[in-house]
Amino acid sequence: MELMLEDILDFCTGKQEDGTPMAGSSISVFGLTRAKQPITKQNVTFNQPLEIHTVGGCITVSIDFKKCPEFYRATKICMDWLDKSEDTLIYTIIPMLLEGKITVILRNLVYCDFYEKKNGMLRLILAFDNNETLLFGSDNIDYDSIKAMVDNEFQKKQQELDEELEKYIKEKEELEKKSYEMDILGEMDILEDEYSSEDALLHRPGVRFEDDEEGNDND
Repeated sequence: MELMLEDILDFCTGKQEDGTPMAGSSISVFGLTRAKQPITKQNVTFNQPLEIHTVGGCITVSIDFKKCPEFYRATKICMDWLDKSEDTLIYTIIPMLLEGKITVILRNLVYCDFYEKKNGMLRLILAFDNNETLLFGSDNIDYDSIKAMVDNEFQKKQQELDEELEKYIKEKEELEKKSYEMDILGEMDILEDEYSSEDALLHRPGVRFEDDEEGNDND
């Protein structure tokens, strides 16, 4: 059974039920020594929730950090590599629920930027050439089991979306009902004000009052 990249990415995005990230990440820069031996020149690992999107030949990863050393190190590694490096930069993503059986490798970084969110978190945005994306799996992968987990995760997210939509519709109906009741009460208050003064009382339709002078003359 063949698994699609999108299936695996579902296990890399967001948080688990206990609030921990769905995947662990590392950014590494590999080069060669003078003796042409491979060497890891720079590396940073972190466990932050990821947002992953694929559009055409591009895959973007958004990572929210607190102001921590991992954020500054990851940002500097990527910025420096885009600026002048001839080495190889690799972003490794390991889905926690798959217990390390499958690893996502992103290569050929083409964009890096960051900004501070309103809640104080720092968002790092990385974009890679999706044509260079690789999936590595161990020899004892149970594809049927993983596919079942993918389907279960999809159904779970669909149910969450349905519940959110139902909640939104219910809240909207309650707000509309409350707004209608407030409008009715407002109209009643206006009517009360119109007939609360003595002058308004004397001019109510269907009621006739005689003034005191006319009443005294008739006595």
